Amino acid sequence: MKRFNIITAIVALILLTAVACKKSQVKTPQLEGNYKGTYQRVGPALDNKTANVTLTLNTGKWTGQSDIANYPALCNGTYTFTKNKINFENNCAFTANFNWTLILSGEYEFSQTGNELKITKNYGNESDIYRLTKQ
Repeated sequence: MKRFNIITAIVALILLTAVACKKSQVKTPQLEGNYKGTYQRVGPALDNKTANVTLTLNTGKWTGQSDIANYPALCNGTYTFTKNKINFENNCAFTANFNWTLILSGEYEFSQTGNELKITKNYGNESDIYRLTKQ
C-alpha cells in the first residue's frame, strides 16, 4: 500500500508539473515592425484632436514620433508584454509644461488584427487610442 501511495504521488507530481509548464508558456505577440497611424485622446470634455504618429517596435525597444508636439509625448524606450497588455517605459526627459499623462509610458491594452494594431489606455472618462498599421 505504501508503494502505491508513493507511485501515485510521483505520477500526480509529474502531471501537475506538465500542466504548470503549459500555463506558464505565454505566447509573446509578434508586434515588431514599423507602424504608422493616429493617436487620439477621447473623452466627453475634450476636443478629441488627432495626431499622426509613427511607432517602431524592435526586440523590446521602441521609438516614436508625432506631428503634434507632446501629443502624445513620444521618444524612445523599452517595452514588455504580460498577457494582452504591453508595458512601455519611456527613456526621455520631458519639461513640466504639459499633461504628463500624454507620455507613452505604463501599461496599455492592445489588440492586433492582421497588420492593424490598436493600443489603448483608460483614464476614467478619457482614453488614449493609438490606431496603427504595420508598414
